[in-house]
Amino acid sequence: MSLAEDECGIVLRGDPEMEAIATRIYNLRKSRLIHTFFGEPGVGKEGLAAFVNAVSPRGGDFHVVNIAGLSDSLIESELFGHEKGSFSGAGQKRMGRFELIQKTGTLLLDEVGELTPVKQATVLRATSDNPKITPVGANQEIDIHGRITCATNADLSVLEKAGRFRRDLRERLEACMISVPIFRNRAEAHRVTVITKLAKRFRKESGCNIELSESAIDLLLNEPPTGNVRGIKNLLERTTYMAIGANKGVLDADLLRSEMTDSFRFFLKDIKDIKENHPQDVIRIDLPLTDEERQGLSPVNFVRNSMAQQALERTNGNQSKASLLLRVTRQAFRSWLKPTFGIDKNGASDIASVSDNNS
Repeated sequence: MSLAEDECGIVLRGDPEMEAIATRIYNLRKSRLIHTFFGEPGVGKEGLAAFVNAVSPRGGDFHVVNIAGLSDSLIESELFGHEKGSFSGAGQKRMGRFELIQKTGTLLLDEVGELTPVKQATVLRATSDNPKITPVGANQEIDIHGRITCATNADLSVLEKAGRFRRDLRERLEACMISVPIFRNRAEAHRVTVITKLAKRFRKESGCNIELSESAIDLLLNEPPTGNVRGIKNLLERTTYMAIGANKGVLDADLLRSEMTDSFRFFLKDIKDIKENHPQDVIRIDLPLTDEERQGLSPVNFVRNSMAQQALERTNGNQSKASLLLRVTRQAFRSWLKPTFGIDKNGASDIASVSDNNS
């Protein structure tokens, strides 16, 4: 499986949960079960979907479509294709995304938790046990033999209970539901491997021998940037080229920390814009400037913790509804609460008023 890891640009070794995910995918490699990856943005859902394709005996190419970004009026044409003249503007026949995996390959439907009712009905037609599609304007069905995978950072069961997701579609997409752990909760050996492999990748791409210092690795382990693996990737790529521009041979913690601080300033600017243009969506947070006033929390963790507490107040202590309000996974929401409420990894809290009801 290590060759498949390298092919997909992901790291699965060194963490029990990630290794269990890899084993599960490998054991199901001959099946046609839909794999749906659930987790925070940036945890590597797309890489895992590519891993499904890499270990599949069907082979073929890996394709990604951000299904939430497709318009309701064109989704059938985009996914299933259309015949020439089938509607106004259809000047020629077009192949849909599902036709790309007619014989082999894997298609990832990204952001399925954002689907409108119209899109859900369309996807339902193509996700049966023996998927078939009919291009717009065609009279004959096409059998789909490739693999279908999905990704979402929204809990589909919570969306269903809120009346925002079809039960029949959720049941189909959860045939093989895989929850991807957030980066900071993974074993240290795994996180070190991820960090060093990314640093090696950008060192090779830049053509310069920029070394990653021990202090930089410690910083990324103990105070990782937002965005999980993607956040670390973006930070290391940016700082590698900044170090080259400054004629530095070492990528140290000071440079990483300065970039993380700048990113947080942009985050605060975005908050200001929302406050001015969408005041109804604002949760008020007074951000103390010193570590002492923040009780030792980093600025980002202080904001997260404050948002989590206020979301709980708005939902009468219901964690599921609060996480849905903030559009984060329940796993992430619990980690945001940890500094104040002492919630353990099983979700137990020392605050009696905090519930995990799905209702």
